[in-house]
Amino acid sequence: MQRLDQIFYTWSERSLLGGKGMGPVASSLPVGALAGWDPVLRGRVWAGWQEHDRFGLGYLRGPDGYAVICKRPVTEAEGRQASLAHVLVGREITPLGALALHDWDGWLTAWDGTAELDPLSWEDLRRQCDLARRDLVGRARRLPAATLAELVAFVLAEPEADVSVVAPTESPAELLCALVEITGAMTFSTMESRDDDRGCPRVVFLPDDHDSRMGVPRRRFRFGSGGADPFALALATSYRAEGRAAIDRIRPQTPVTTADEARAWARAAQLAPGVLDDITGLLRRASDLSAAELGALRSKQGLAEARRIVPALEDGALAALLRASGLPEEVSALAQECALRSFLTGRAGEQVLAALAVRPPPARLIGEQLKHAPPLGRVAALARQALPDVRERRDLLDRAARQLSKSELIAWVHDHCRDEPEAAHVALRVICDGQERSAEQRRRALDTLIARGALAEATAELTPSPREAAAYLQSVLTVVAGARIDEPLMASFLARSHPPAHLLYALRAMAGDSRALALADRTAWGQFFTQSGLPAPLGAQPVASRAQPGPADERPAPRAERILLVVFFTSVVALLAVVAIVVTGGPL
Repeated sequence: MQRLDQIFYTWSERSLLGGKGMGPVASSLPVGALAGWDPVLRGRVWAGWQEHDRFGLGYLRGPDGYAVICKRPVTEAEGRQASLAHVLVGREITPLGALALHDWDGWLTAWDGTAELDPLSWEDLRRQCDLARRDLVGRARRLPAATLAELVAFVLAEPEADVSVVAPTESPAELLCALVEITGAMTFSTMESRDDDRGCPRVVFLPDDHDSRMGVPRRRFRFGSGGADPFALALATSYRAEGRAAIDRIRPQTPVTTADEARAWARAAQLAPGVLDDITGLLRRASDLSAAELGALRSKQGLAEARRIVPALEDGALAALLRASGLPEEVSALAQECALRSFLTGRAGEQVLAALAVRPPPARLIGEQLKHAPPLGRVAALARQALPDVRERRDLLDRAARQLSKSELIAWVHDHCRDEPEAAHVALRVICDGQERSAEQRRRALDTLIARGALAEATAELTPSPREAAAYLQSVLTVVAGARIDEPLMASFLARSHPPAHLLYALRAMAGDSRALALADRTAWGQFFTQSGLPAPLGAQPVASRAQPGPADERPAPRAERILLVVFFTSVVALLAVVAIVVTGGPL
């Protein structure tokens, strides 16, 4: 856990180190460690400007780590101009970590002479600093490319020199954030009144120009002076598009510290003046490329790199690539094919689907992807967005549906009849088209059909009338359950409470014997009264309509049943004869 020690500097009659004037008046460091830091900090804690609402943030290297200084001018009670400086020191403070503390609410802005300072833990500040860093980087990436390129070009012209930025047109913290992410770590100060004393950080910001009194060699820079070369502009443009990740892809292995190293980096990192050797970056900002950058994509090397990179792009970048116009045809076709495959396999989401609707792939290309057996839901979503021709769309859905078993199709139609009605209707027709080949597949299909309520809900959703829904149900039942349904199977289909009328109608038409038919009729009879809010009459039975007999009503009774009836009536007659003889006393 990283420890951060605190030091507070202001004017006093006697500091912790024994001196009078500007010095440390409170600290969490032992006196020996404080004495080691004081020579580094003493010259950097004075705020020499008059505007009390402005503060400066500095980042320095010291004897045992790094220091972050927040200093501001104050006026003492006696009218004397003074400064306050709150300092944090730690072993592993980075430049971006220091900049993330720019707006930290823990900086002390006054001193009553009594407060004690305790060590802090970086973990205590992490959440606030992480949020602040993300926000700062976001603002830095929104800086004008030309403004940022001017500063980058000036720094890279002599990387070993110290730089003073005079009257900056943008926030020093944001400029420093971008500069650090592009060119590397450096010490800095966002606000200094002068830069002509030794010990200044490498980059300082001055509110105004001034004459140097001490002859300290520093290069001074003003915005608007020109000098943004193509390489610096390309770096700034890539940084705005992707942030530090874009620079890291072309950054040299060792930090650039001399002008010769900066020129070598520029040569190695460019395919042409202003065109970075970064095909990934070009693809990620494909909608805003220059003619030279488009030429780099069209080159043999560019196309080879694109074939390697495009399949691995995340959804946002792939969708942007699909929407970009003016790209080489080979790149557009590659993006389309990769997006199609990525969506159908489930790796890509709605962003890519919406982009495929903007640049719809041909039906032939979509059909080729069916060999990978994509989920029917994905095919349905893609067909709905990308294929305006109804015949092409339904043909594709039919081909995709035929890759599934009847059991899978029954489950899919039941689950998606509302959100994908067209695909569900096509799948329903496929279910009706022939039986499964193996007994095991037929058993699974039957189990799924029973579990899904015989698709009664789906057929009602997908058809315009109960008559058509019943017709579809009869077709499904015929394929899955067979031409006739016996009583146990009828009971399975009717096990759910309140089966709908079109299901009862279809089941009654397929009853295989009188018992199955009677079960269907009893269910319909009971449900008629139940739906009216009445109990079914005790002992009442439905009377079959003579005007419109059902298919089962027209069938003769089975032969075995007729024989039993004849035997029964003959036995009854014989018994009555015997009783009559006994009663009359006739001969036996």
